[in-house]
Amino acid sequence: MKNAFCLLIYAFGLGWHHQFLIAQTIVAGQPLLEEAMRRAQLTGEKELESSFLQRPLKVNWAGAGLFPGSWEAFYSDSVPKTSLAEKKQNVVLLPVRLLAKHASGRPIGPDPYLLLPAAGGQYMAMAGVEFRNSWIHAYFQPIFSFSANPPYDGFNSINDNLDGLRFRVWMQGDTGERLYPGRHRNMAWGNSKLAFQLGALELGVSTENLWWGPGQFHALTFSHHAPGFMHLTLNTHRPLRTFLGDFEGQFIMGRLEGNWMPPSQHDDLNRLHFTPPPDDWRYLNAFNIIYSPKWLKGLHVGLSRTFQQFEQDRVHDFWDWVPVLEPFQKSRFFDDGHSVRYDARRQDQQATVYARYQFESAKMEWYMEYGRRDHAFTWREFLMNPEHARAYILGFQKLFPTGKNGRWIQVRGEMAQGSQSINQLIRYGEPPGNYSSWHSHYQALGFRHRGQMLGLGQSGGTDVQVLELAWVQGLDKLGIQLERQERFRDFYRAAFYDLPYAKPWVDLGMRVQYSKQYGSWLVDSTLGTLMGFNYQWNGNLPDSNSPFGRGGGNRRLDWMGQLQVFYLIP
Repeated sequence: MKNAFCLLIYAFGLGWHHQFLIAQTIVAGQPLLEEAMRRAQLTGEKELESSFLQRPLKVNWAGAGLFPGSWEAFYSDSVPKTSLAEKKQNVVLLPVRLLAKHASGRPIGPDPYLLLPAAGGQYMAMAGVEFRNSWIHAYFQPIFSFSANPPYDGFNSINDNLDGLRFRVWMQGDTGERLYPGRHRNMAWGNSKLAFQLGALELGVSTENLWWGPGQFHALTFSHHAPGFMHLTLNTHRPLRTFLGDFEGQFIMGRLEGNWMPPSQHDDLNRLHFTPPPDDWRYLNAFNIIYSPKWLKGLHVGLSRTFQQFEQDRVHDFWDWVPVLEPFQKSRFFDDGHSVRYDARRQDQQATVYARYQFESAKMEWYMEYGRRDHAFTWREFLMNPEHARAYILGFQKLFPTGKNGRWIQVRGEMAQGSQSINQLIRYGEPPGNYSSWHSHYQALGFRHRGQMLGLGQSGGTDVQVLELAWVQGLDKLGIQLERQERFRDFYRAAFYDLPYAKPWVDLGMRVQYSKQYGSWLVDSTLGTLMGFNYQWNGNLPDSNSPFGRGGGNRRLDWMGQLQVFYLIP
């Protein structure tokens, strides 16, 4: 009873004289480390409080300083945890991460953080320093990147109508073919943060990448597929424990920057169809809340909501600062039988609900995320028409023992549906009509930062399926990953809906990944191929010379290689 009372007092920030366990931030979407932590939670090898629905993770480390002398303490609780006061070490160097990547012929993702969706070679480096005491937590981890960013074979002219349609889809929320005209160097704050902590809460300013939701490869709101953006944050840095269960959450106010490079690589098409948007930044307001019931171990459910708006459209009243507190029903904003006045605010909203359930005895988890980016008129309309402007993610992970301690066969799968549903035919008639692909918006011009999608990371209206099989032990991994992408599905359906022979553009990818720990070094390598079927829909054109016939066209094979090295500074 005494411990329960202390936890309750501590959770509400009334007391904060406690033993401070060594904690370290794991960058959102960081490969190997985040995956290993999630796996250790399923196997019970490491006691973790996190639901993995709000990242970056704050995890306890063992050994000297904030980081151990070996990576072993990262995935094992075998070394006793030591308090910061005993170590008397408030400032530490963060691990160094170096990455080199090459994609032949065209962009092949993922391209996290400052990397561009570009062909050719790219390089990235990050390192930093961290300071922590009982009420301040600060880390400075800048990122440097270089992209060769050469031209590649992209979208070619079809006809004036379809060219105009392609530009319309680009401008409403799709990533252009090249975000910069040539070689591009970038130096940014990266995953940096200054926060003041009290109990389970912290208040601060940050540029770090966020990841909301349960996805392992994709997310509907925030992920690592775009650079981090400047934001003020009020969040939990560990679960807030109550008699009902654990709560986690975050409330942010941020700034999204544009990148209005003409989307096509053909100047003649840009001159005909590209209208530069306002040279303005967008205000972002968002919240995320997660609940883990006390009486149902392993279940975590959450809700998130975002609003964005060009700064020039804001009036700076209360609702302009915190629009996420507005009602969800569009009917609440009708005036004289219409919503013209409300729509003139030119805001774009997204809302998601999600869940993750861990079967610790089965060494398995499943998860789902459902999102909607347009107000429902009423709750009844939402229940009757959940397909409108929706996206969803479904996924799982299963670990099979090999008979040897600490060695597992890991199977992971995920599907992300970002294209609009057939519901749009009922609401708007035959294509081309209204476009409601995930992350798109005709006024706010897409949920993106510096031209890159904040959530799914894939181009507008793309659907993705991923399946992975791997042998794992600690941070070591040998695996194969298969991926299918139906690219720009909404444009395809709008552009070629009246051609019976038309086929979609589909990419099939295969990757081999090998990761190995060598003392303080951690090496991760990936080699993959990507087979494109009907690339850029060229096989749908009337004059197609495809050997596979009309609609069969244009197969092409590309490859990518990536090598990244982590070094744990002793």
